[in-house]
Amino acid sequence: MNLKYNKTSNSKKDGSYVEYEITDNNTKIGEIEGAGNNKGEFFSIININSNYQKKGIGFKAYIKVYDEINLKFPIKTIVCSWDISPIFQNSPNGMSSNLLMFLNNEKNGIAEKDNIYSTPTGKWMTKLGFKLHQIVNRNNTQVKIHFKK
Repeated sequence: MNLKYNKTSNSKKDGSYVEYEITDNNTKIGEIEGAGNNKGEFFSIININSNYQKKGIGFKAYIKVYDEINLKFPIKTIVCSWDISPIFQNSPNGMSSNLLMFLNNEKNGIAEKDNIYSTPTGKWMTKLGFKLHQIVNRNNTQVKIHFKK
C-alpha cells in the first residue's frame, strides 16, 4: 500500500478543523475530518472503503487528526455519534460500523460497557486512555457518546 493523506481546502488555518482525503496509489479509499473547540471537545467523522477496513488505516488516520487538533485545542472529551447517514451509503443498512455492531451486540444481550468498548471506536478510545463514557442519546438510528479520561 502507498497511503497518502491529502489535506483538503476545507481545513481551517486556526487548527480547529482538519479534513483529509486518504488515497492508496492515487485511488481514494476514504476520508476523515476532525474538529476541536475551546471546551476541549473533539469530533471526528471517518469513512474507509470496506476493502480497506480492519487494516489499521482508520486508526492511523484518526490518530493523525486527533494529534493535530490536540496541539491547539487540548482534548478532554471525545464526542462520538454513531448514525445512519448518507456518508455510510455503501455500508450495511447505511449505518456506521459502530452503530451496526452496537445494535447487534445489544440484541445479543451484551452489557452496555462491554458493548461500547467492543466497537471499533470503543477499542480506539481504550488505546487513547478514554475509559469513561456517557451515552447522551440513544435510539435505533443513533447512539451519541461522550468519552473522557
